[in-house]
Amino acid sequence: MSRNSRHPKLSTVNTVSPAFRKAVWSSAAAIIAVVVVYLALVVLSLSLAVACMWGGIMVTRFLPNLLGIMIAAMLVGLGIMIIIFIVKFIFAETRPDESDSIEISRNDQPGLVDFIHKLAGDIGTSKPRKIFLSTDVNACVFYNSGFWSMFLPVPKNLRIGLGLVNSLNVSELQAVIAHEFGHFSQRSMKLGSFVYQVNRIIHDMLFNNKGYAETIQGFVRIHSIFGLSAEITGSVVRCIQWTLHQMYKLVNKNYMDLSRQMEFHADLVAASYSGSNNIISALRRIEFSHACFEHTLDLCNRIWKDNKVVADMYANHSIVLRHRGNSKQFAMQDGIPVPQALNSQRFNRVNFKDQWASHPTIEERSAYLSAFNLSAEVKQESAWSLFRNEEGLRQQFTAILYRHLPVEEQTARMSCDDFEAFHIHTTNRFSMPAVFKGYFDNREINVFDTAPELQNTGSTLIAEELLSDENVKLPQKIQSLTQDIAILQSIEEKSIDTSTFDFDGKKYRRTKASEVRTQLEAELKECSDKLDKLDRKLFLCFDRKIAEQEPALLASYRAQYDQYFLLRKNAAEYLKLLESIIQSLSPIYAGQSLPADDIKKIIGAVKDQEPLFKESLYKWSDAGAFEDDRELNDLVKKFLAEEYVYFNGEKFLDDELTVLDRIVQESWNNILIFLHDRFRQILELKASVLTSNRQSLAGAS
Repeated sequence: MSRNSRHPKLSTVNTVSPAFRKAVWSSAAAIIAVVVVYLALVVLSLSLAVACMWGGIMVTRFLPNLLGIMIAAMLVGLGIMIIIFIVKFIFAETRPDESDSIEISRNDQPGLVDFIHKLAGDIGTSKPRKIFLSTDVNACVFYNSGFWSMFLPVPKNLRIGLGLVNSLNVSELQAVIAHEFGHFSQRSMKLGSFVYQVNRIIHDMLFNNKGYAETIQGFVRIHSIFGLSAEITGSVVRCIQWTLHQMYKLVNKNYMDLSRQMEFHADLVAASYSGSNNIISALRRIEFSHACFEHTLDLCNRIWKDNKVVADMYANHSIVLRHRGNSKQFAMQDGIPVPQALNSQRFNRVNFKDQWASHPTIEERSAYLSAFNLSAEVKQESAWSLFRNEEGLRQQFTAILYRHLPVEEQTARMSCDDFEAFHIHTTNRFSMPAVFKGYFDNREINVFDTAPELQNTGSTLIAEELLSDENVKLPQKIQSLTQDIAILQSIEEKSIDTSTFDFDGKKYRRTKASEVRTQLEAELKECSDKLDKLDRKLFLCFDRKIAEQEPALLASYRAQYDQYFLLRKNAAEYLKLLESIIQSLSPIYAGQSLPADDIKKIIGAVKDQEPLFKESLYKWSDAGAFEDDRELNDLVKKFLAEEYVYFNGEKFLDDELTVLDRIVQESWNNILIFLHDRFRQILELKASVLTSNRQSLAGAS
C-alpha cells in the first residue's frame, strides 16, 4: 500500500482544503442568518401577542358586554395561536424509520462487529453506539435528531444494508464503512444537525400542521368574529412561512456545497485506510447493484400478483447482478460483476453545476482521489464472509421485505431456478433483437401510412447500411437533445438555480439559454425528420427482402405493420379518454370535502364518459392486452359486467371507486406492454430474414 505513514491519520486527511473551509463558513453563516431571522420572528410574534392581549383588555374596558368579551377573546386567541405556530415545531424529535432494520450485537455477529470496532479504532474515531442491518443497498450514519442534538453530543449509529453486502468484497465493504467513519470524525456534521432541524421545522410549518389548522377551523365554527381572527392568523402565518422558506433555500444551497466537500473528505479517509481503488470500485458496484436491486424488487412484485413469494431475495439479486453484468460484458470476481468506468461517450452537451446535489458524481470523486495516489490490496472474498448464519439472515430479511403482505395469501414460494427462468423470460420479452444494435430500444416509431411506401422502389436499400453506427446512435442523440432542451428551458425559467451553464465545453451565462435552446430545437427537428425517414426506409427495405426471400410471409409482414399502427392510434385515443376521466375525478381525490351537488356533477361527468370507456376496454380486453395481469383482467371483467354508481347521494361507494381507479391507473401500462410485444414480433420477423440473408451470403462465399 502506498501511504505517507503507517497510521491512517495522514496529514492529507487532517488538512482541511480551502474549498471545505469555505463551505463550512458559508454554511455556518447561513445557519446564523436563519437563527437571527427566526429569533426576530419570535420577538415580533411575542410583541404582536402582547399587543393583542393589551387590545383585548382595552376592549373589555370600553365595551363591557358579550360582544366586547368575544372581541377580546378573538384578539387574545389571535396572539396565542401565532405564538403556538412559531414555537410548536421546535422541540419535536424525529426518529429514523427502523421498520426494515434489525439491531445486532457481538453475540449475534461477532465477526462483523469486531471488524467494525477494529476499523473504528484504526481510523481513530468513536465506535458506533448501535449497529443495524437493513434490507437495502446502502450504508449510512444516523442518529435521533431533535432540538438538543444541535447543541449536545449525539451518539451515532451505523446501518449496513444486506443488498450492499451482497454486492461487495471484503475490501470494498471495509472502504464503505471507513467512509462512514470519516463522517463520524467530521465536526461539520454538527452543522448537518442544524440544517436538518431547519428543514424539519419549515417542513412541519408548511405541511405538517393539520392539527393546528383543525384547531383554527374549530374556532371559526363558534362565531363569525372568530372567523375574522382565523383570517388574520392565516395571513400572519403565511408571511412567516414565506420568510422561512426563503431562509430554507439559503441554508440548503450552502449546506449542499458543504455536504459535497464532506463526501470528498470521507472518501479520503476511506482511501487512506482502504485504498482509493477499493472505495471507487465500491462506489461503481453500489450504483450498479442498486439498479439491479430495484429490478429484483420489481420482479418480486410481479411474482406476487400470482400470490408467490421468493425464499431468498439476495440470491435472486445475485442472479440479476450476474445476468446484467454478463449482458454489459463486465468481468466477474467471485460471482460479483466488476463494473467498468462509466461510459465516456456522452451525447449530452449541456451541463451545469447542480448546487442542490448533496453528493459529487463518481467521476468527480475518482478524480479527487487520484491526486493522492493511494492504493491498497484487494481481498476478493465476498463481504458475506464476515457474517454468521448467512442463509438465515438472507431469509430473515427477505421476510422483512414481505412484512406488509398478508401471510395467508403467500401461497407458494418460487425457487431460485424458477426466478432465474422468469428473469430471463422477462428480459428477453422487453429486449429487441440484437441484430438491430439497440436502434429500436426504448422508443416507439412514428405511425406512417404503409401503402404509399409500397409504390416506391426499395431494392437498392441495404439493411446493413441503414443500420450503420451513425444511424443506430440517432435515437440516443435525439433523447440527449431532448434532455438538453429541457435543461435549458428550466435554466431560462430559473427552476434550475444556476447563473451559468456549459455547452459544448464552453461556458455561457443564463441569459444565453434561450439562444442555445433555439439552436438545439432546430437540430432536434432535423434529427427527428431523419429518424422518421430512416424508419420508413427500414420498413421498405425489409418489405423487399421478404418479397424476394420469403414471399409467403409478405402479406403477414404488411398486415402486422398495419395492425400495429391501428392499435397505436387506438391507444392514443384511449390515453386521451383516461386523461379526461382522471381530470373529472381529480376534485374527489384533492383531499377537500365537497357538497353533495358538486359530487353529483363530478360523478355525472364520469358516467357520461363511461360508455366510451367500456367500449374501449372491451376492445383491448378482446385483443388480449390484459391477459398477462390476472388481477387486472378480473377487475376489467367485473367492471364491464356491472353498473357502478360511485356515490349513493350520501357517501362514496369506495369499492366501486377503487375498481375504477385501479383500471384507470393500471390499464395503460398493460397496453404499452401489449404494444411493445406486437412490435417486437414484427422485429423478430425482420431479424429472422436478416439472419437468413447473412447466412446465405456466408455460405455462398
